[in-house]
Amino acid sequence: MKIPKFLKILLITGFFSTFLVTASPAAPDEDSFLEWARIYDSSQESIERGDEGRDLALDSQENLVVLDVTSELQGSYLYRESKLLKYSPAGVLLDSALLAHPFDRLLLDPAGNIYLGGTTDSETNPNIVLTKITPSGVGNWTAYFDRDGEGDWLVDLGLDDLGNVYATGKSGICYNRGLPTERCVYEIATLRFSQNGSLDWSAYLDNPNTTQDRPEDMVVDPAGNIYVTGNYTAHYAPGGSLVCSDYASNGYAIGLGGSGDFYTINAHFSTGYTWDSQPYSQQNFQTLRYSPGCSLLWSRLYDYSQDDDVPAVLWVDASDQVFVGGLSCRYRRNTPTGDCSTSDIATLKYTRDGDLLWSSRQDLGAPPTSILLDNSGDLYLAGNLGGLLVDSNPFLFKLLGATGVQSWRTSYNPY
Repeated sequence: MKIPKFLKILLITGFFSTFLVTASPAAPDEDSFLEWARIYDSSQESIERGDEGRDLALDSQENLVVLDVTSELQGSYLYRESKLLKYSPAGVLLDSALLAHPFDRLLLDPAGNIYLGGTTDSETNPNIVLTKITPSGVGNWTAYFDRDGEGDWLVDLGLDDLGNVYATGKSGICYNRGLPTERCVYEIATLRFSQNGSLDWSAYLDNPNTTQDRPEDMVVDPAGNIYVTGNYTAHYAPGGSLVCSDYASNGYAIGLGGSGDFYTINAHFSTGYTWDSQPYSQQNFQTLRYSPGCSLLWSRLYDYSQDDDVPAVLWVDASDQVFVGGLSCRYRRNTPTGDCSTSDIATLKYTRDGDLLWSSRQDLGAPPTSILLDNSGDLYLAGNLGGLLVDSNPFLFKLLGATGVQSWRTSYNPY
């Protein structure tokens, strides 16, 4: 992807305010790193209100379009609404608009059209909702998806080069309703909507090992091939037919290489150690490479201390070099039920053949939430230290792509 002249990171604080900073990727030190910071906070309207930044995109003029979700506790019900915020490259708030539904995902196409995806605000039967907004801010279409009246929740959104819109999420359905054999499950739904918002097709995955299927990430190639991962990993053809799938999966993120192969980072669970002769489970990073037909080409595990390594983010470049990151326990726990006392962010780089080129650890006790590779091959990871409600402290660091050596690290404390 093209990296603009400055790196822009949306900082999410949870239930109070949306924080936004921009910074130079070549910042020589922390003092010169921060270009500007902006806070959007609607809590003045009510002490029960709070804002959470959910997504952002950059338009052709390098304006930032930010999706904010405002939550308000009304009795025992948490009401949610969304706003679009538009900032200039200098950080000036140019425009804001209240949206009809609480959206969670935001995309821009090359023409500047805005696509939003979310879940309707309903206690009984939430639906997946998508909307398209023109560059002038006019609503073009809104589409809803209600499969079986049992609830449908959006997780991710995608676009192809033809303007088709893709959504994946969790979809409820009851089979043999009213019969003794009735079975109600949540399945992974993948949907394609045309340029005019009509539903072209829908497809579903039902992992036989669970009734609670959920996707975590999706990638769409320019031709409209769709790759989804969660507790199922699958490849769909542009027409919606299932090319292949692997239900023995605990995928957190998915990426597509220049070769056409795709990669996932999964949680691999195993018996890590014993306590009083009883086995206890641990999870580790598992990075996998699949062919377009879902043949497993290689799998690599990362276990730093015989304790938990929790995967989070993945990036694949055009030459199929793979970067993965997550939160890794530095020391093995000394009690069977205790939490890991000290964790680091672990970042790994693999060749397309699965050879580990380097691993790098940063003493930050929170997982990365985003990862970005620039045009020079250097890597940026961002996340949020502290609590989501209070003492939020977003961070960002740069690793040299060739060696994994940290170039710089900075954080921002808005309080």
